[in-house]
Amino acid sequence: MPPDQRLLTRRMAIAGGALCSSQILVPLRTQALLTPPPLCDPDVSVLSTGNKQIVIVGTAHVSEDSAALVRQVIRAVQPDTVMVELDRRRAATLMYKAKARKRGVPVSASPSEQQSSGAAFYQSLEEKGFPSGGEFVAAIEEARLLNATVLLGDQDMNVTLRRLKEARAEVRQLRADGTLSREDARAAISALPSSLRRRGAALTPEDVSQVTSDLKQRDTARAVAAYLRQSAPPVYEAMIGERDKYMAYALEVAPGNRLVAVVGLAHVDGIERILGEEVLARPRGCTLPLQLD
Repeated sequence: MPPDQRLLTRRMAIAGGALCSSQILVPLRTQALLTPPPLCDPDVSVLSTGNKQIVIVGTAHVSEDSAALVRQVIRAVQPDTVMVELDRRRAATLMYKAKARKRGVPVSASPSEQQSSGAAFYQSLEEKGFPSGGEFVAAIEEARLLNATVLLGDQDMNVTLRRLKEARAEVRQLRADGTLSREDARAAISALPSSLRRRGAALTPEDVSQVTSDLKQRDTARAVAAYLRQSAPPVYEAMIGERDKYMAYALEVAPGNRLVAVVGLAHVDGIERILGEEVLARPRGCTLPLQLD
């Protein structure tokens, strides 16, 4: 099936509290100025793409602040469509976990999630009281309140896992051939915050606090991306580059004129670059006009 068809068949809407395949479109709001200023946050970008305005919220997946920011932005923008960095399976799993937590039921990573190297990290944070994915739950809940379309804009997790497996094999071959320098990898690692360079040691609550603080910084996300690009280019493409393209395309074909995209900070630069459209500067006083044609 062509990529565009795969994307369109995976577009989901929130209706009656459940994920379904229908779309719910709402009339365009006529509000011209957005106040107060959640859009002034440094992790929020506003893009003008012809007849569309796209607000991208870059998040740290383990930050309660990110979830709060997502709610503020969606309430201010009143979007027609909310895109989240999720596929069908991850969305269903995340919403199930969110409901289970509200009922006080313990949850753990599924077997498919455990195949991801990142899943173990997030699972360790969850076990220490830092649940991940709250920003996506917040986005879906706010979209439901608005009757807005929810677009599951990420590549299928199984495809990403397969690409990661292939990428790791390619990296091993490149290192065996001497194409990838260990010195370059060490230099890339040295650019990361110290909290992200620890190996083999159990995370203490203080470590977790420092990690979450670092992950909320866009500069940290850029350093992580640069590290992957330099030390393991195929892994970077599988984890970030290919998914940036997928989500950018999702935004291009998304319905409506006013969109909010909720993605990890590591994806923001790539999506902006791929869309290649004007990123609106934040004027003095930081009140962003969203004039829609």
